[in-house]
Amino acid sequence: MLKNKFLVIAFLNIACLKSGFSQWNSNTTINTDVVTAVNTQKNISISSDTKRGAILVWEDKRNSTSDDVYAQRVNSAGLKKWVINGVAVCTNPAEQNSISSVEDGNGGVIIAWDDYRNGDADIYAQRLDSNGVAQWTSDGIAVCNKSLHQKGTKLISDGQGGAIIVWQDSVAGATDIYAQRISGTGAVLWANSGVPVCAAPLKQIRPRIQSDNAGGAFIVWQDRRSGLDYDVYVQRINSSGNVLWAANGIAVCNAVNTQSYPKLRGDGAGGIIIAWQDKRNALDTDLYAQRVDANGNTVWQANGLPVCVAADNQEELDMTNEGLANGVIVSWTDHRSIISNNSDVYIQKIDLAGTPQWPLNGVALTSSLLDQKNSNVVGDGSGGAIVVWQDSVAGNQWDIRTQRVNTNGVPQWALNGIPVCNQISSQTQPGSISNGAGGCIYAWEDKRNGIDDDIYVHHSPFPTLFNPEFDFQQDALRLFPIPVTTSALLSYKGDETINFTNGLLRFTSITGNETKIRYSITNDGFEIFKDDTPAGIYFYTLILEDRIFTGKMIVGK
Repeated sequence: MLKNKFLVIAFLNIACLKSGFSQWNSNTTINTDVVTAVNTQKNISISSDTKRGAILVWEDKRNSTSDDVYAQRVNSAGLKKWVINGVAVCTNPAEQNSISSVEDGNGGVIIAWDDYRNGDADIYAQRLDSNGVAQWTSDGIAVCNKSLHQKGTKLISDGQGGAIIVWQDSVAGATDIYAQRISGTGAVLWANSGVPVCAAPLKQIRPRIQSDNAGGAFIVWQDRRSGLDYDVYVQRINSSGNVLWAANGIAVCNAVNTQSYPKLRGDGAGGIIIAWQDKRNALDTDLYAQRVDANGNTVWQANGLPVCVAADNQEELDMTNEGLANGVIVSWTDHRSIISNNSDVYIQKIDLAGTPQWPLNGVALTSSLLDQKNSNVVGDGSGGAIVVWQDSVAGNQWDIRTQRVNTNGVPQWALNGIPVCNQISSQTQPGSISNGAGGCIYAWEDKRNGIDDDIYVHHSPFPTLFNPEFDFQQDALRLFPIPVTTSALLSYKGDETINFTNGLLRFTSITGNETKIRYSITNDGFEIFKDDTPAGIYFYTLILEDRIFTGKMIVGK
């Protein structure tokens, strides 16, 4: 009789060949694979499946030297729900890249990308339902396919099953910012070539977009209209594609020297908070932020308030407003260390008044003598945050590590974070989303095959393996006789009727290695045969219709 539901969590390494299922593995040298197809898979976009799981979309070279678009859904139990190595979103022979994705509100996903099938870069999109089935034209619909380049795609949900997409557009010779809205059926809702958000002189690049929670969006970008260097501008657009503020946007920051890589999040009061890298001191990059209200008024002091003005460069910022009543949390890569000239990861919370809530210039999450960079931050649901980053603590490779800070900015896990993946090889470019229940799902590019990058995922804090969508009795699972000397029957004695036909059974040794043990499916359960299995302790995982049962099995001599 099973006495400990969680006994085997640390030992599971499942490879369910019949349907491509896997599951969360707490061993940070094993993790859970998303795609291990030939050639390189990279540049992951990750969004929620609205059921505490994730949908991952990536660039994939399995078919040629050009990148295609593939996707996979991983549910709350770590099970891969679509076909092995993901479903094809676009496999047109030309290049597809710069992928962005957002949940569609019904358990599926809307995906947009830069597409070179017509020679120049155009914008295409596709919608997948919760089963991974394409809802629009094969290989995607054209969002914008006019002359010259349209690229740098980003999108958000329009709140009605569709999306608003923004890009940088060179149709006028320089680079402007354009946007388009598409419906849940894939219909283009604004002007066929998109609507201009900013058509000011010279270059506008790197647009980012945030919902205004009224059917429209806030759009921020890097702008060189001054002719000298880049500044930061913002515009609001409504659900009909009309700009609501001054033509070509309002200046968020036009201080001397360059302001770059802006990002934005809602402020919880109808406006937004924008943060960016800033070189106004002419020596190095610092981080500044500005709040803009729903009417396009800047709220804080002109050209923004400092987030971090420590020595040397602060860069690679990320930000979140998840789980916060107001304000944002910002993470970044920081080069202030004078001991070894390395980079660390820092974090800061800013309230609606622009006041830092944690120590001046941020809280250090890392302090090793090597480099940490490429942080990604999500809310923990309690006023704090979970941060993941790329970490060279092992010296000759990159690992993935994570840290949680509470609402007061105090780290909750081990010094320098805990490992997400420390497999012998390099893991890079981590991304993450909140699971909506205080946990985090991570994804990254992984070179453990020694040849090229695959994609793996992990969950932290490590969840129970019992899917909350189902009600079942773990203790009603019986394995008899014990120890197994010739054969034993694994059966279910609970109140509900179980169909074993499509069940999947996998075994691992006490060291976590998958072990092949013969079994057959009967009307009563699974008959397991000892055959030449060495005596010892093994762990089994039984997957039945998205439900996961685990237990220990003793094999006798």
